Amino acid sequence: MNLEFDEQQITEIFYRWYNGEKVSSLLEELEVEKIPNCSLAKHFPPIALETPCRNCGENLYAFRSNPPHFKKTNALYDISTAHCLNCEHVESETCQCTGCIEILKERNKLIAQHEQERLQKRGIQLENLFNEITPIDSDNIEIEKLIYLYSLCLQSTCEDVCLISPLSASEAPFTPSTEGQRECIMSLLDYIAPLCEDEELLQFNNNGHATWEGDQVSYRIKTGDTNHLDYLEGLLKAIKDRLKRANIEEMSRFIALCERLMICECIDYLRFQRESYHLPHEVGAKTTALFKKLIYNLRTDQIYSVIWRSCREATAYKVKNGLPKHHASNLIISSIDSYVDKATQKNWEIRSYYRDSSKRQSTLSRVIFNKILELDGHGVEHTLQDVITKINSLNKIEKSEESGAQIDMRETSLETESIIK
Repeated sequence: MNLEFDEQQITEIFYRWYNGEKVSSLLEELEVEKIPNCSLAKHFPPIALETPCRNCGENLYAFRSNPPHFKKTNALYDISTAHCLNCEHVESETCQCTGCIEILKERNKLIAQHEQERLQKRGIQLENLFNEITPIDSDNIEIEKLIYLYSLCLQSTCEDVCLISPLSASEAPFTPSTEGQRECIMSLLDYIAPLCEDEELLQFNNNGHATWEGDQVSYRIKTGDTNHLDYLEGLLKAIKDRLKRANIEEMSRFIALCERLMICECIDYLRFQRESYHLPHEVGAKTTALFKKLIYNLRTDQIYSVIWRSCREATAYKVKNGLPKHHASNLIISSIDSYVDKATQKNWEIRSYYRDSSKRQSTLSRVIFNKILELDGHGVEHTLQDVITKINSLNKIEKSEESGAQIDMRETSLETESIIK
């Protein structure tokens, strides 16, 4: 129903409405049937605007303001009601007029075209990364990298042997620390190609150089035509065969890897205990050197118990003497060293601790200690001396002047940077 009044009457009606008169009294006075307050403005002719319709070019019209809108904007019309009398267009993102539907179709078509071009470009970039990697040759790759690759494939949840699922998708950690995981991945860049559709996780710059989140993306490798189980068995067999015929340098490198992993287990447990007592965790050369000394004759699970004991005593000492947290944290290292020395002198038996339920055995630990060396337990039940003895028993090379006697880490100095901090 359109109410027909001249402009002067309309102006007076709305002026009285804006000043608080009720719609019912106005309608009664004007002898008009009752209509809802909220729709009164739409029963009067709309106001012509100077804004043209974006579809047909005719002037748009807008309904007059209701009292709340007038008080807020002091405008006689509500721009949100702007519409075209010619083509029925409304100034809204949800307009369903013929012109807007056609524009939306063209826009969606253009978006789809751009998305297709983007995906094609990204597909080419990802394929280029894959083409640049080297096929895995188990006889010529460094033994550490062969072990990392086997560990990645073992941890992967993908059925496709050429595709390695994101490390974050696995319940078990790849290495005891995120730093070690990152450095393992970095050492394999010649053999693995990242794969991820999410541009936030895998980005390309203008030169095509890729950067990505190491544990959030999948990886592809060049394996040849074999099924997943056969490939895993083949890699494990290749690693064991390499150790059987390894020379002194290669054996030393493998022993050094075992040593770094055991040190990492100790450092990660130290971090875990410090955090449980709200103490800061920093690792320097002194800490690393201490654990390197201890792991030779002590099992990792025994070192766990000494760490737990020292953290508890350092925290109690801090509370009793009012020491700052960093001071108490530093006391832990000297406490571990002195306790082990005393236990050795007095021939004490150091008890062992199991892994904490929240600290699962890493995949790399399971591969080295359980799969390759075939040791029992969860990677913490043996000393480095036990590990070296086991490694020497695997090596079947005939002893000669070149190979020498079986390797003893105390007599072998292979300088390596820690990839697992």
